[in-house]
Order: sequence, then C-alpha cells, then structure tokens
Amino acid sequence: MVAVVAGESPPAAAEGFLLSMRLSCRGVRVVNLGAGMTLEEAVAQLGRHRGVQALLLVCAEGGAAVERRLHDLPRLRADGAVTCPVFAGGVGAGVRRDLRRMAPALRRLGVAQVLNDLADTAYLLPAVSANPAASACLVPGGPA
Repeated sequence: MVAVVAGESPPAAAEGFLLSMRLSCRGVRVVNLGAGMTLEEAVAQLGRHRGVQALLLVCAEGGAAVERRLHDLPRLRADGAVTCPVFAGGVGAGVRRDLRRMAPALRRLGVAQVLNDLADTAYLLPAVSANPAASACLVPGGPA
C-alpha cells in the first residue's frame, strides 16, 4: 500500500488524482482519502490502512513551503507514526528542479528520495513489483 499526500493547491490535487490513475495502470490499487490534509492528518489516515509501504508527497511549490510541510516528519518518524519510506515529487518542471536542488535538505527531514515521476514508486516497492495486485492509498491534499 502507498499513501500519497498532495500539496495545498489545485494543481497538486489534480496531480494527485492523475498519479493515482498512473499507479493503477502499473498494477497498484489506489484508495483516495481526500483533499486538504496536513502531514499529521495524512499520518492519522495511515493508521486506518494496514500495510502502507510508502508515503508519497506531491508538491506544487518548492522551497520553504515544502520544508514547512515536512517540518514534523522527523518527529513523526521518531514517534513511530511514519515507519515507511517517504518519496517526494513535484508538479511542473520548475518545482521538480527546485525539489532536486533541495534533495539533501529533504533527506535530512526524512525523505528517502526525490523523484521526477512519483508513479515510478510502483517499481521501487518489492511487494508491488512481485505482486501487481498490491494496493496503494492516495491522499491528495490540496483544496477540493
């Protein structure tokens, strides 16, 4: 299972929806948990779904906004609320470039990898690769 948290903008929410479709096409079952969630709210939703293999962050903005959204990730990891790998990706070429530039800082916050295409996460998870019927959980987080 993969959980996806989109940023707080319509482009991020739309990208979250498209990402869920693309993950489905790669053999990952997707469950949409809603929009406008903070990282803490998304983590609370994770508790309702067993077997989460990764948390995907869809960002429509880079820089300080992303770091603010992820500020609590180290604490959530230390508390055991987030035990799976966290991957980040952006909406638009400018945001993707910004996230790649920020990759070292994001890794310090607990992001395992910054990806140009978050749908590639389907190939990074052993259970999904071994079992195309594995499931994913989508949590888009922009305004509806």
